[in-house]
Amino acid sequence: MTSQDLRRFLDDYSSAHSEDVVIDAPVSLDQDVSAVVWELAADGRHPLLRFTDVQDAGHEVVTNMFASRRRIERMIGAEEGRLHQRFELLAGDPRPLREGGGRARGGPPGA
Repeated sequence: MTSQDLRRFLDDYSSAHSEDVVIDAPVSLDQDVSAVVWELAADGRHPLLRFTDVQDAGHEVVTNMFASRRRIERMIGAEEGRLHQRFELLAGDPRPLREGGGRARGGPPGA
C-alpha cells in the first residue's frame, strides 16, 4: 500500500480484503452513516465502510479506516503485531507529499 491516492487505495484495498463493506444504497449524511458504524461496532465488527450514495454530500463517504489495528498494519506494510516498529521506521524516513500534478510539495518540478 504505497499510493497516496485515496480512491486508488480504496479500490486496491477493497479488492484484497472482502471483509470491508461498500454500501451502494442511498443513505443520509445526517444519521445513517453513523448508525451503520454503531450497529456494526455493537456486533464487534469494525470494517472500513465506503458509502457511494450519500444524499446531499456530492461525494462518497469513507469511515472506519483506522478502526482496526490489523488494517493499519496492512496500510503501512507492517507484519501482524509490528505496527509500532513499522511506524517508527517510516516516520524516520518520510516521503514527500504529492500534489495533483505529480510534483512533490515544496520540491522542484518532477521530484
